[in-house]
Amino acid sequence: MFSPHQETLIVDMVRENNTIKLREIQLRIIEDHVHFEGIDSVSLSTVDRVLKRNRLRMKQLYRVPFERNSDRVKEQRFQYVQRVFELDAMEKLHEYIYMDEAGFNLTKRRRRGRSVIGQRAIVGVPGQRDGNVTLCAAISNHGVVHHQANLGPYNTHQLLIFLNHMQNALLGQQDEQSIYVVVWDNVYECKPYTRVNLLQAMELACGDMGVEACQAWIGHARGFFPRCLARENVACDVDEVLWPDPVRRNDAVE
Repeated sequence: MFSPHQETLIVDMVRENNTIKLREIQLRIIEDHVHFEGIDSVSLSTVDRVLKRNRLRMKQLYRVPFERNSDRVKEQRFQYVQRVFELDAMEKLHEYIYMDEAGFNLTKRRRRGRSVIGQRAIVGVPGQRDGNVTLCAAISNHGVVHHQANLGPYNTHQLLIFLNHMQNALLGQQDEQSIYVVVWDNVYECKPYTRVNLLQAMELACGDMGVEACQAWIGHARGFFPRCLARENVACDVDEVLWPDPVRRNDAVE
């Protein structure tokens, strides 16, 4: 029913909006008398077959804040990487402490959208909401430096207490030849079931997080440096190509 060019246009609709519905695609096809001339009707099953033929499937949506790839944030990522390189080049060793808050929301919520097989379905959102329980933790190349869970979001007073405890932990293992650099990230949400189980899980998870895992995460984060310097978009926490170019894709799994 559709030419290869028309199928590409249909796929582009999903590429531009991972949350688009079959009925919305159907309506756009019928209303587009330029690219779909002579097509006055099309069934939802036909649209679905076109998407499946082009490797598009329903999957969980990953919410990406609009601000993440704004010009301002891209410039900040660029400047951050440049500063890291400057510190790495200095004679005195700089040890990086990566600190983050993780808001855990007890409300279960599931959303699905279409995307190419092997790639995530992404939707832009204004931002993340605070969680019911918040874990603040810091890691370095030597493993977990300090962690602390709190019921509700962290406020300034609690963060200062955390920093003080982290400082005490670092003083016990301080190397006079190194300078500590604290890198502080934004909040990320998860969805557990109960507060008691969650707090127990936090303690167990931090205890199980070994040095190699921390080093692997730091290496993974540094793997984004070339894209930051190029001011490219970064959609998710994995280095993936957002369009199914067989030459560039390296994450496709049938």
